[in-house]
Amino acid sequence: MLVNDSLAPKPLQHRITRLMQQPIWQYGWRSNPRRDRFAYWHVHFAGGEYDSSVDCEPELASMPEIKAVHELWKLLKAGHLKGRVPLRMYANGRTFGSEDRSGRAASLLLRTTPQCPAVPA
Repeated sequence: MLVNDSLAPKPLQHRITRLMQQPIWQYGWRSNPRRDRFAYWHVHFAGGEYDSSVDCEPELASMPEIKAVHELWKLLKAGHLKGRVPLRMYANGRTFGSEDRSGRAASLLLRTTPQCPAVPA
């Protein structure tokens, strides 16, 4: 696992943190509703369902209330994720002590608080 705490400039990190602290979260999402016993917190920013292959950047760019998320994407696509296309933009969170499993999709983990420790690969 690659950890880069300086990938985004501090002002952008702070704006994303403020966004994540808003009442935008919904609880009860499951990766597989038919099999998973454990739920988690979720917020959807842009993009389609699991099987969608449509670029969601235009949708992301159209929402000024999540401008910080779009700015982070622009930063990433100019560097580490050059040539990639975003299909879904969302955030998940788990309540401390709840079951936690890694998914199989390619993911970018953005820690928004210094209290959240890095999880070893």
